[in-house]
Amino acid sequence: MRLLVGGFFAALVVASTAFAAAAIPIHALKRPAHNYDQLPAVARKVGAVAVSRRVATAVDAKHRPYLVYVTEMKDKSVCTLLVQSNSYRARCAPSGAIFDPSRKTFSVIKGLIGGVVADGVKKVVLVGPSARKTIPLTKDGGYIYGCPAPTNCATWVREVLAYNAAGKLISQEHTR
Repeated sequence: MRLLVGGFFAALVVASTAFAAAAIPIHALKRPAHNYDQLPAVARKVGAVAVSRRVATAVDAKHRPYLVYVTEMKDKSVCTLLVQSNSYRARCAPSGAIFDPSRKTFSVIKGLIGGVVADGVKKVVLVGPSARKTIPLTKDGGYIYGCPAPTNCATWVREVLAYNAAGKLISQEHTR
């Protein structure tokens, strides 16, 4: 299965422009578009996209790119996509409903976890069974991380924590 072996994704995808911009804005959706923001052909199957922005990029030792996108769909839902060569994984939610505890907004693809955070999130921490790893955020609030045990990435990451500038925990999502 090329799409994914795992069960959580792309971090703290949060609401979108217009509709819920005041509630949970995502900086990347408000910035001007660049050529690289267009979704790759494989990921266009996600549906009717109104706006897409690439928020994080990584390249492995074999020079294969791994890309994280955030999209606002034409129905105003928001999706985060993790793309690697001919596969992708997307998690979507209605605008403003991203922090609903019943939703899983995280996934893993080929040993990677990636996502985008809402404005106001300044730090993301992945919690494993015996370690915590702070993940650097891009200027667009995106992140991507290669798990220490790629074949078991979905089991290594137990929860994803998001903190504001004051160091206060503002989101905690369990991956199981």
